[in-house]
Amino acid sequence: LAHLADHCAKNSSPGPLHVAWEKVLEAGCTPLSRTLSTYLYVLGLEGEKDDACEERDIVAEVATLHDALYEPTEKTTTLLIKSLVSRGDAAGAESLLSTIADGPLGETLRH
Repeated sequence: LAHLADHCAKNSSPGPLHVAWEKVLEAGCTPLSRTLSTYLYVLGLEGEKDDACEERDIVAEVATLHDALYEPTEKTTTLLIKSLVSRGDAAGAESLLSTIADGPLGETLRH
């Protein structure tokens, strides 16, 4: 699945990663941080989606898994905040920001 992510990144083709992400979840895989970053990059190529067409926010799911397994990054935090705000959960976004404000990423976000 990591090779598929690299292939999709090379060809700017995010479609196959929707299926690959389901397989990652089904298998209970623990992808490397680099692989999850590639998933986030490729899935980000899709741009804004119509909320009526897709109930799940796969980018937010990938970012959440990344942050659960590895040190949160500015990119994953930003994607999670955007996801919360787009769903109308400003309080959740503020809570996430206040939670990380005291950690190592908090200093990065202040600048």
